Amino acid sequence: ERASTEPPEDIFAQPLDCLPHLPICFSSFPRTKKGFLFGRNTSCDLVLSYQGVSNIHFSITFDEHNRLIIKDWNSLVGTTVAYDTDYTEARRDFQWIIRGHDVPDRKHIIVITIPSIVAFQIVVARHDMMDPAYHDKANRFKQGRASAEALLYDARLSYPPTRSGTGVHTPHQGAIYVRSSLGGDTHGFVNHLWNVSTGVETVEKVPSPLSIQRKSYHTEIWQKEAAIMSRLSHDKIVRLLACSFNPTPRLEMEYLRGGALDSYTDLAYQEVLSITSQCLSALTYMHELKPPVAHRNIKPANILVDYRIGNRIAIKLGGFGLSEQSVLETQCGTPIYLAPEISRAAMSRSPSYTVAVDIWSLGVVAYELAIGLPAF
Repeated sequence: ERASTEPPEDIFAQPLDCLPHLPICFSSFPRTKKGFLFGRNTSCDLVLSYQGVSNIHFSITFDEHNRLIIKDWNSLVGTTVAYDTDYTEARRDFQWIIRGHDVPDRKHIIVITIPSIVAFQIVVARHDMMDPAYHDKANRFKQGRASAEALLYDARLSYPPTRSGTGVHTPHQGAIYVRSSLGGDTHGFVNHLWNVSTGVETVEKVPSPLSIQRKSYHTEIWQKEAAIMSRLSHDKIVRLLACSFNPTPRLEMEYLRGGALDSYTDLAYQEVLSITSQCLSALTYMHELKPPVAHRNIKPANILVDYRIGNRIAIKLGGFGLSEQSVLETQCGTPIYLAPEISRAAMSRSPSYTVAVDIWSLGVVAYELAIGLPAF
């Protein structure tokens, strides 16, 4: 079974037209502000007479940003929503965005399930979220039918009680994320996270599956990175949002939609100047802290683009895995961007160097972005 907010428009929906379905349009005003209701109660818009289905189980409605959502109304067994092959756990008193955000808008198949009872595939027409007419229609839908009959109808939804199924398990609590890989190496992976309820996007940095399997990661190194990032508060530095180390390290950071600077090949000279200036602002802040923080791995892959509009570009500095806030004497970093004193450190009787190594690396980056580096 499936439900639809409009007759399907894209090629993915057409083969489903011959199956039993329930069209839901903007003109299908729900009788209450709860939205289009599914449940055992005979006053629901779609009555589901299955054992284990709650009185009011879930609804299709819009959130405060007029994104289409599935909302579980504190059902007994909960509800699940699957985005293509991204299956989510059951939740109760919870909501899932299914249209109106880039992530669900890219999904082809969305399935709503009352665990072990019944499932619906939902096919949603695409709408322009910038169109005022769309928001007018969504706002009217959220109001329901403003009538005395609607108020009486809403009152009838409080009974009868939910009929429990056998072997009922209480759904888990907590946020649900749809994950996608942004890349990594043998040591660590970076994943994009999308919160299905709020639409907030973040990234997480975790040890690679291989390093977890071999237990070759060093928790203290991850703890040091988190400790350094926790000290930093600057508008040109990626923010650390949360961290945990049990059972394995996990750092959650803000997500910048523009990606890493190493994927940009058409930067104008003025953009390069702006990027350099923004990086210098971040490094000046870091170097003036007490004690100072050295980045030690300045390179395009660690400079993230917040936005690029016309000839304006905004970046933030990330990649603090090699950062240090104590004695600087370890030879580390990406060879092509290394300052000479880091390269000489391994051969010197006095191997220490200063935070000025970051300025050298930034200079190499600026040169590369402006005219390119020699092929050697």
